[in-house]
Amino acid sequence: MQKEKNELRQKLALRYDERETRAITAYLLEEVCGIDRLKMLMQPDRVLDETLRARLSAIVDRLTNGEPLQYVLGYEYFCGRRFFVNKNVLIPRPETAELVEWISADYSNPNTKVRILDIGTGSGCIALTLAAVINNSQVTAMDLSTGALQVAKRNSTALNISNVDFVQRDILASSDESYQQFDVIVSNPPYVMQSERKEMCANVLEHEPHLALFVPDDDPLLFYRVIARFGLKNLTDGGSLYLEINAALGAETCSLLAEVGYSDIELRKDINGRDRIIKARLWNN
Repeated sequence: MQKEKNELRQKLALRYDERETRAITAYLLEEVCGIDRLKMLMQPDRVLDETLRARLSAIVDRLTNGEPLQYVLGYEYFCGRRFFVNKNVLIPRPETAELVEWISADYSNPNTKVRILDIGTGSGCIALTLAAVINNSQVTAMDLSTGALQVAKRNSTALNISNVDFVQRDILASSDESYQQFDVIVSNPPYVMQSERKEMCANVLEHEPHLALFVPDDDPLLFYRVIARFGLKNLTDGGSLYLEINAALGAETCSLLAEVGYSDIELRKDINGRDRIIKARLWNN
């Protein structure tokens, strides 16, 4: 065991810093081999069988080539649930979990059915989590990508969450469309400007879907404007819009929502102290 751990660290050190190397090594031994950190300390002479050694070696080869750990393993945990992921969807992130927690807190004890639309659902992590934690909810998960919807449906089946409908739709072509009435519209749309590419990690740029990441520098609020207009026709009176945003454009996004006709706009910071999530309400009367 100790020898295997040292060999893993040596290989991973070619790509990662010391802190990441130690964390990934421990995570792989726990997730792949089922050996937690206490057992590693208590059983340093334990021998791994050849099947596990071969799997670890294959995983490390992919990691040292820059592939994200979540794609290599095929899953990521989000709000306590395990979601299948592949290159058709973004890897769920902690900031997005904060958005989900905000919505679930606002609708912790609904008296009537809560109709929720998740635009750009990807892996389905937002839609499926909300469907699971909000009693009396009916969720619609929308995405343009066929591959993303396949992933989301697979997660719905694996998690045994049935109160979600999946819809393939291009929101950019649907902004003025009357679809159906929702009490909540939520989205983590593309918001990274092309000029911000140089600040991003190589493994994100090389492996995560650009369709779900980038917007033009000359129109960075494209999706927010479209989603806000869509909400004008498809949110109930007093309905709420929840958005994950580009941290550099918090004030601009709030202004856009106000100009479109939303009120009670609230901007919150994420765990890292950056402007990250917004709630706005629509009053029709």
